[in-house]
Amino acid sequence: MTETNLRTIFYALPLPLSNPSINARLAGLALMSIGDGLSLDAPNFKRLITCKLADHALISPSYLLRQGIDPNNLQHGLTALNFMRELEQVLAPKPQDILVTFAARHLSVYNAMALQNFFEPNLFARFPILVDLKVALDTCYYFGTTRVKTRKSLPEAVRALGYSGGVDNKLERLDALYFLYNYLNRHDPKIMAFIHSSLSKRIELVRKAPFLVYIDEAQGQLHLIKVLSQSADGRLVKAVVTDGAQDSVQVINLDLAPLIAPTGILTQERQVELKFDLAALKARLDQVEVSELTATTAITPEELPFYDAFRQSLSGEEQAQFERLMSHDVRQESNLTALCNPETKLGQITMCYLNENFPKALMAGERSSYARYCRRLAESRSRALLQELRYLVDQLPEDDSKQGELLMRITSFF
Repeated sequence: MTETNLRTIFYALPLPLSNPSINARLAGLALMSIGDGLSLDAPNFKRLITCKLADHALISPSYLLRQGIDPNNLQHGLTALNFMRELEQVLAPKPQDILVTFAARHLSVYNAMALQNFFEPNLFARFPILVDLKVALDTCYYFGTTRVKTRKSLPEAVRALGYSGGVDNKLERLDALYFLYNYLNRHDPKIMAFIHSSLSKRIELVRKAPFLVYIDEAQGQLHLIKVLSQSADGRLVKAVVTDGAQDSVQVINLDLAPLIAPTGILTQERQVELKFDLAALKARLDQVEVSELTATTAITPEELPFYDAFRQSLSGEEQAQFERLMSHDVRQESNLTALCNPETKLGQITMCYLNENFPKALMAGERSSYARYCRRLAESRSRALLQELRYLVDQLPEDDSKQGELLMRITSFF
C-alpha cells in the first residue's frame, strides 16, 4: 500500500454509564488511530473525548465502579450534541480501515447517543471490519495458542499476557488494546485473519451454512447453532442455540462481530479436546421442537437491536420530525413545545435534546417541564438504584481501600 491508502487502525474504548439501550449514554470515548504496522510512537490521533453529564442521564453505579469513574468529575466535558459532532468528524474511516475494541456491545451506546442527538446510528456500518478483542481472546482460547482464561476485562487479559504498561485510565488502556491486538496477530495469525472478516462476509457465511459454531459474548461459551432466519439485510440471525445441555432461540447481531464460524473449525482432535461432539449436537438441534422455544422463526420487532427498533417504531410524522432535527437548527421549528411531548419516546428524546443543547432557545415553561420529567425519572429509578448501591457495598472486598473510596464518592453523588 502507498502512504495515501495505508490502512488505519482505530482503537476505541467507550465509557458507558449503563447497559446498552435507547436511553444509554457515554461519559466519553477514548480513541486512537494509527497506520497499520506503525508503532505507538506515531499515532494520528489519541484523545479521551468526554461528555458532560445531563440531568436526565441514566447512570448505573456498577458501571461507574467497574470503570473507575467518579461521577462528580462528569460535570465537565462537551454537551451531548458537540460530543457527537466531534466523534462524527474523528470517526471518518476510509473503506479499508479497521475498528478495534474490547466488548463491542458497549460501542452500541454510541448509536444510542446518535439517536438522542438526531444523527444516523451508523457507527457499525461505517467500519466494514470490526474486531472485538474479547471475541478474539475467546476464539483463541478454544482454537488457538493464546489460552487466556481470564476474560472479564482488558487489564486482566493483557496482564495475563505479560503486559507491563499502565492500565489505570482509558488513554493507558488504549495502549493496552494496541498491545493485545498486535500480540494476537503475531501469535494466532490464522485466527485473527478470520476475526478480520468483514460484515458482508459474515452475512454470506450464515446464508450458506445451516449449522455454525458460535461463541456467545456474555459467557464466552462454545455453542452450535442452527439458523432459522435472517433479517432482510442479513445483519440479524435467529437461530436455535445449544451447548449440549440447554437449547434456546437467540437473535445474534452481526453488527457486533461475534464469532460465527463453519463447523469445519471443529476437527476431530478439537472435538475430543473440547468434549464437543459435533454429530451429536447436530442431531440434537434437528430434534428440537422449535415451536416450544419461540412463537415464530421470523425476527420480531421486540428482538431487534434497540437502535433499529427505535427508528422502526416512529410514525411517518415522527420520522419527518427526526429528519428535520438532524439539521440541528432549531430556528426552523415554529413550536418547540409541541415537539417535547413527554408521553412519547421521541417527544422525551426531543425534550432532553433541546434542554441540554439549546436551553436558551426554550421558554421558562419548557424548561420547567423538563425539570419535572427529570424528577419523575429520578423517583422511578430510586429503588433500583438503592438496591444496586447496597449490592456493591456488600460485594466490596474489605482490603480494597481504593475501590472503597470510589464507592463512597459514587454513593454520595446519588
